[in-house]
Amino acid sequence: MINVSGGQFLPNETLTLYWDQPTKVAGSATADSNGSFNTRVKPFAGDPPGVHKLCASVQPNPCANFTLQAASASPSPSPTPSESPSPS
Repeated sequence: MINVSGGQFLPNETLTLYWDQPTKVAGSATADSNGSFNTRVKPFAGDPPGVHKLCASVQPNPCANFTLQAASASPSPSPTPSESPSPS
């Protein structure tokens, strides 16, 4: 699940959240009395990792776009070999 938040909408305005294209509805939300919303969406099955667009749309269709980038995994640190003492 991905947390999504936005603002500057009209108070109590209903939003539709589209994933990449208008035919893929990821969810909906209702703006609070300050015009802000907070919700969670789930990526569509089969979508590859990478950059995706999320559109918060209100009637008559203006769209606030968000670009989503999945967090990349950090490589595990490798131990640095230490020198073995040589016999004297």
